[in-house]
Amino acid sequence: MEDIRKYFKQLEKPIPLQEIEAAEFKMGFSIPKSYRDFLLLGNGGFPNDEKCCFQINVGHEYYGDSISDFHGLASVVGSYEGGVESEHDDGYPYFYHYEMLGIATTHLGGGIYIGYLPNNYEKIFWINYVIGQDEIMPVKLSDSLDEFMQMLISDEQLDV
Repeated sequence: MEDIRKYFKQLEKPIPLQEIEAAEFKMGFSIPKSYRDFLLLGNGGFPNDEKCCFQINVGHEYYGDSISDFHGLASVVGSYEGGVESEHDDGYPYFYHYEMLGIATTHLGGGIYIGYLPNNYEKIFWINYVIGQDEIMPVKLSDSLDEFMQMLISDEQLDV
């Protein structure tokens, strides 16, 4: 994994490996390696303004969104536990059905997720709760966290 610190204007203090391992034990699975490595560099953080936006094509519509913040370990674990305890929140299905962990929040109210089971391991997805209908479907953004970080652009570069 490349050194993704260059994409951040602020990173929180790194989290000890023992805390990550304790959280993994509690959840019953390992956090994907790339996000685990990120947590060891900084326990969440805020991306640089010039590398915080992304755009995607969903059907025949183009969407642009931007990362508000990347989650630390407590938020990742808390969102997973909340999904396990309750199948719905405000009428929306929880993302744990899709075998993903929430790793970032977007400015439009959506989220960035990373797959943690073999069929989606390390893949990065976007869920936008604003455009979601009865069923919220994740949209694959990239095959890895590195690839996702490299595709981020500034808001001036958005073509939507």
